[in-house]
Amino acid sequence: MHRESATTRQLYRDIWILAWPIAAANFLSRGAAIVDTAMVGHLSSVALAGLGIAQIPVFLAMAVQRGLGIGGQVLIAYHTGAEEPERRFKVARAVVALSTLVSLGLSVLLWLIAPTLCRLMGADDAMLAQALRFLGVYYLIQPFSGAFFVFSCIFQGVGDAKTPLYVTLGVNMLHVLTAYATIFGHFGFPRLGVAGSAIGLGFSELTGAVILAVIAQRRRLWAANLKNLSLRAALAVWRLGGPAVGERLLVSGMQGVYYRFLTGFGTAAMAAHRIGIDMEATSFLPAMGFGQAATTLVGQHLGAGDPKTARRAGWMTTQIAMVFMGALALSFYFFADGWMHLFTTDTEVIALGKRFCAVAAAIQLPLAFAIVLAGALRGAGETRWVMMTPFVGGWLVRLPLSYLLGYTWGYGLMGVWWTMMADWMLRCVLITFKFKYLKFRLGDKVTTP
Repeated sequence: MHRESATTRQLYRDIWILAWPIAAANFLSRGAAIVDTAMVGHLSSVALAGLGIAQIPVFLAMAVQRGLGIGGQVLIAYHTGAEEPERRFKVARAVVALSTLVSLGLSVLLWLIAPTLCRLMGADDAMLAQALRFLGVYYLIQPFSGAFFVFSCIFQGVGDAKTPLYVTLGVNMLHVLTAYATIFGHFGFPRLGVAGSAIGLGFSELTGAVILAVIAQRRRLWAANLKNLSLRAALAVWRLGGPAVGERLLVSGMQGVYYRFLTGFGTAAMAAHRIGIDMEATSFLPAMGFGQAATTLVGQHLGAGDPKTARRAGWMTTQIAMVFMGALALSFYFFADGWMHLFTTDTEVIALGKRFCAVAAAIQLPLAFAIVLAGALRGAGETRWVMMTPFVGGWLVRLPLSYLLGYTWGYGLMGVWWTMMADWMLRCVLITFKFKYLKFRLGDKVTTP
């Protein structure tokens, strides 16, 4: 099937229609986590550091869920563009079933190894106790988080980004209210500290997953029964989603080792890094939204037989994201003190965090370029190439340089932080080269019956 190529104005419109709700939904989701961090930060620096340590095992679980969701989104976008609703329906059922099954197994496995992972990252007894309080609840609710993300990917794949946004808005209001009540012990709830953060996350995302599932079934995008599940559709999801899982695992593993390097500089440095990452989410989460929009648009145009517009969509989406992230980079640099005071009153953490803000400002443009074009490559089915980039940039460049600059050559904490620039610059080069010279072959990788 081949359709007339979209005009520049039409393409900008399509990008905005998809990107701003996805970016807003991502920001809202992370916003709730940022509020959690701020609330936990007012308990103690040890509680905040423990929550930061807990994020690495959490990221491992999210890696698998998000990889499968991306595989499903690419195929759903392709079948939407090709006007094949029955194949799209089979993919949606397969990705939900596969994600649920894998999430249950992951919850058991990761809970068993969580203490070892936290120790490997340098947690002392106090940090470990806080981390395990969070993880003990999180792994009970982790399948709900996976289901919520996968259903959001289904809607985004068909080009409807507003439904997940509206549901996410309600989910995050519920998340913050529940976390506030259970972290501090308000409204008759017990004071649970960091465990309350996990309860707020789980209860709200369970609610969101149920709402999206009901809407998806009413629109015949998905069905709840297990009859006639397609193994071939599940394999098709895994073929594209498997490398995306590998990518996220490589990123999570790299971040775990990187975080281990930071533990050598003390609790305040770890707390400052955690706050800095949450602060930086205001920029890279919109970029991820543009990247997910690029995934959908590239997949849909390839399904419609229009590779020229698919390539244009990737470049145009990247340009828009760079404008947004450039503006936020300026705010990180010039208003660093204000950013840090949003999260903590600890003077040592604030002083270190302001130094992190300078690094965060510098990496925003390469970060935008790499994140959004990577989304375009996923939409073209090139998930293996995207998987390779964090291995080269993170494992082969960032981690060795972190050890050399931070410990061997004596540049300390700032030396470790500045290695992020080398990582993201190299990823930009690799991703740009691939997308510029890519011959689109997504149709050869689609095996949905």
